[in-house]
Amino acid sequence: MLMFLKVVGEAVVAKALKVASEFVPFGDKLYDIGADVIDRYRKAGREAKIAADAQAAISAKMEDIRADAKQIAREVAAGESQEVIDLVEAYLTQVPAAITQSLKRAEDPTGTTLPAGFAISSAEDVAKMLPPRVPRFRPNMPVPGKAGWTLDRLLGIGGFGEVWYARHDRMASLAGAIKFCFGQTGRDLIHEADLIDRVMQAGTHPNIVPLKDVHLDGDAPWIMFEYVGGGTLTDWIHSLAKKSNEDRLPQVLSAIKQLADAVAFFHGLERPLVHRDLKPSNILLDRATKKLRITDFGIGAVAARETNRQESRGESSRGGRLLSYLRGSHTPTYSSPQQRRGDDPDPRDDVHALGVIAYQMLTGKLDSGPGTGATRALKRMGVADDVAELLLRCASEELEDRPKDAGELLAELYQLASGGRK
Repeated sequence: MLMFLKVVGEAVVAKALKVASEFVPFGDKLYDIGADVIDRYRKAGREAKIAADAQAAISAKMEDIRADAKQIAREVAAGESQEVIDLVEAYLTQVPAAITQSLKRAEDPTGTTLPAGFAISSAEDVAKMLPPRVPRFRPNMPVPGKAGWTLDRLLGIGGFGEVWYARHDRMASLAGAIKFCFGQTGRDLIHEADLIDRVMQAGTHPNIVPLKDVHLDGDAPWIMFEYVGGGTLTDWIHSLAKKSNEDRLPQVLSAIKQLADAVAFFHGLERPLVHRDLKPSNILLDRATKKLRITDFGIGAVAARETNRQESRGESSRGGRLLSYLRGSHTPTYSSPQQRRGDDPDPRDDVHALGVIAYQMLTGKLDSGPGTGATRALKRMGVADDVAELLLRCASEELEDRPKDAGELLAELYQLASGGRK
């Protein structure tokens, strides 16, 4: 039996069962669960074994994870209803994937191994490795409001909702990624659908994931996007870090142009659209075409505004910050100072994010954006002075330093490529 799953299951039942049964984000309860896990290991004299047990969980085969999750749920939730046992099982099944996500890094883009000297010694260490809540849906459930379609597997889960791979029951070629949102974010999903619909009315773009269908009624509204297999830009940045500067630079410059071209497409609408949540986890790598593709319009901006509002008033809890920062609804690294301050959307917010993303692609580091030593860092890598100057202007804290929109950024990139600036 996978011991880490067993202890997490015990902690969930002890500290968060009511929250879990209501299918709401755990928030601060993640820390309570983490503290309980540490305490249980300590009392059993197995504190030194936590990391090894976590490694065993991510090394296990999926069929073994499912079997253990089922058995553990029956044991730790004995005496509870079958519905409660099922939700504990569903939560535990997602734990290894959450651990893997938290461990992705340049040395191991897959996240399937622990770093040298890795230790789990605090509630926060555990909380970072856990799913933010129990999934509301299960594999093989029908897609609400879409006859003939079935949910196949969970692709992602966060405080906002869930993303599932869904397939047509008869037509193997028909599939998509369905994004569910619940509660207030469910209402915000209508806003996201409207935004991407505006983009698609202007035509398709090879670097933007298209909308396929919507169902905006009921308590679990959803939007379906074309499914893009191949991981995210986060994964690609980790793999880029292993390449030599000579190999990395042309790939990165090509990728920056792709992204700038896509963002210029919606910046150039009659009513310019600002994404406001551009970051590596919202940029997918299409395995088939080898292109980067932007997704997740709207919801990130809504979540960011709420997080900013709460923090400005001292209302945001540590659990709320953990869910928003670590799970991806709002990441300050990519947000412009104007956005963090709550100013109205401006295309230069997206330009700022593109500058930070470009710097991270060039350096292979995701933990920070360009700082005081950024110019020297890019120079050591062999980035041309004029290219470095442009990208760092994009990431400037001053609005006026940045190109006015992604179209202007793209034009400057091509001008530099043709030798137009020295």
